[in-house]
Amino acid sequence: MQQLSVLLSKESPRIKRGKWTEEEEFYLWQHKDIFDVSELAARLERSEVSVYSKLRQLEKKNVLPC
Repeated sequence: MQQLSVLLSKESPRIKRGKWTEEEEFYLWQHKDIFDVSELAARLERSEVSVYSKLRQLEKKNVLPC
């Protein structure tokens, strides 16, 4: 019971929401082959679903943000 309360009391990491900046998109594109989705999500403070979706979107566009 105490272990559960410790886990619940820890602060959850902040997750950004909303529009991606050009810098975030650039970082994501440049590091997609270096880090896995969970690591990218942690570094960008985004959810894994959001990072995965943005990667797919960038791949479909096949363009690099300026």
